[in-house]
Amino acid sequence: MDMQRLTKGEGWLSEEKLPLYIQYVNDQMIYKEDFIAELVKILEQHEGEQIMEYCSGVSGLLYQGLFPNPGENVICAEKDELLFDIVNKHLKEMQQKVEICLTANDIEMDFIQEGSCSVIYSFDYLHNCDNLKNQFDILLGKLRVGGLMWLYDLRRDAEQSMLEQVMIGYKNLKSERRGWYLRNFISSWRASYSVDEIKDILIEYPFITYEIEKANALTVSVRIKKEG
Repeated sequence: MDMQRLTKGEGWLSEEKLPLYIQYVNDQMIYKEDFIAELVKILEQHEGEQIMEYCSGVSGLLYQGLFPNPGENVICAEKDELLFDIVNKHLKEMQQKVEICLTANDIEMDFIQEGSCSVIYSFDYLHNCDNLKNQFDILLGKLRVGGLMWLYDLRRDAEQSMLEQVMIGYKNLKSERRGWYLRNFISSWRASYSVDEIKDILIEYPFITYEIEKANALTVSVRIKKEG
């Protein structure tokens, strides 16, 4: 079935909703625990090398200390100004020296040198991009030869099972957050890409190898290595 991507409604995140969003992210950690445990090992192996987190900001920063200490070689690319501000504040509280890039659009990542990153990881960002191919072009361009790009994202090609997972999250929320959760997240989860859509793009790159590590009804985890 051909499905159109849905974008998040305008104004879905405001200052008064931000605490709810942060709490939501923390409440849903169970879906990412295995991914994060492996990611921490990879970041430790590449400590001192250039690392980029390209994600929805809160996902990678506010529930886990994912950066190698003191994180001097990490870039956090964020496109929402509210999330940018809270992430920046959080990093200062952690005394982390992390360079943050606020991207109104992806082209503004030009200051990051091509082929400079040894690791790029992304949480839940693909469903915010307008063009999947352009997104991969940009990120793979920043990755050095031999580097690893690891994506953990939502998927939209198993909606019945996904809705069941959404309702599990819904039931775990306190009553005052349930209405907000339903209004703001079911449509945004549907905005993600399917596994087949991601594969169709990746086969266009002859210089990478990739592995679909996890593909359940809710998420897809893709590990990409830039071979040359």
